[in-house]
Amino acid sequence: MEHKIRIKTLTPVHIGNGKELQHNLDYLQFEKENAIAVTDFNKLLPLFGNAGIEEWMQLIAENRSLKEALLLKYPALSSGDVASRLITTIGDKPDKRNVVKEQFFSHAEKKATIPGSSLRGAIRSALLAQIMYLEPDFVGEQKHLGFWKGNQFVYKDAQVIAHYFGGDISRRTGEIEPSPNKDILRFLRVGDFYFEAATICIKQNIINLTNYGWGKKDSEVSFIECIPAEVQSVGRIQIPEKTIEMVKNRNYISNEKKLEHIDIAAIFKHCTQQTWSLVKDEIEFWEIEKNISATDEYLSVLEKIETEINTCAANETVLRIGAGSGWDYMTGGWASPIAAIVHQQDWIGIKRQSRKGGYPDDLMFPKTRKLLYKGEPLGFIKLIIEK
Repeated sequence: MEHKIRIKTLTPVHIGNGKELQHNLDYLQFEKENAIAVTDFNKLLPLFGNAGIEEWMQLIAENRSLKEALLLKYPALSSGDVASRLITTIGDKPDKRNVVKEQFFSHAEKKATIPGSSLRGAIRSALLAQIMYLEPDFVGEQKHLGFWKGNQFVYKDAQVIAHYFGGDISRRTGEIEPSPNKDILRFLRVGDFYFEAATICIKQNIINLTNYGWGKKDSEVSFIECIPAEVQSVGRIQIPEKTIEMVKNRNYISNEKKLEHIDIAAIFKHCTQQTWSLVKDEIEFWEIEKNISATDEYLSVLEKIETEINTCAANETVLRIGAGSGWDYMTGGWASPIAAIVHQQDWIGIKRQSRKGGYPDDLMFPKTRKLLYKGEPLGFIKLIIEK
């Protein structure tokens, strides 16, 4: 069955494409227009005339301003004369030292996009956490959380994923391991979501816990292109019910009970519960911490999101997705939800391995937050099933 889904962004969302826009090459700053222009080579080359690429490359080699050189020739130059698209800047603006992490765009649609694979990954993470809460016995045994390598236990999520989502018994180890053909999430088919709205550029700060309390980590500031808050897109989620029924009849999935989770109502219910749990815990943490000067409006934004979650109807859910969403929300961030289920020593081992540093075991995990202008968190979206 195909479901029409409307996505509304509650906060800015960034799904990266792996590219960083370089100042004076990939983008130019137009302060008066409060925007940066992503350069269009087909527009720039005619502006240079016959010299074309040679003059342009000389400017780059001599680290001279491309914009200033063009303004000498064309005093009335505007962003539209050089841009393939404009990105509105919010708050602090990037300068010549800064790159801008580019948002993912569909090549066909040429629109800012939340890929179906990203949304499916966020759903997968929320489902895994909630199913583990319902069936905690498996992750209560250390042998299912990884393997011994010499005298060190290495934590891996392979058996956990295979147990809860489906897998095969390995002939080599005799343990269950993930199998794409047996994974119940193969029946969740999520389309891409394209946004008509223009993107924005925002400075991203890292809030870090040190011996002196919480503060901004100025050495790791970055600028990111985002889909803005309060914009919408419509796409599709498909669950092939006839195929699922055929799989049941042929006993292809050893535990048919797993397939009960591949139901749109069940998925939305699990996602709402998981996001609510994480947001609630974060609010309670900061209310106790009482040291949020570095986060500005972070707590108030979280409270608004909690209200949004609490008022979700059965055909609605809230998820967090994309870059900057943090350990607890990330696809594959499977360990944090089971902190209350596994033995304390295993949770300590998972933290040690994840941090890869000499941190004390009692230090909170994770100990950083990535926040935008005025402390806004990244990545919260609302999904609505439309008839």
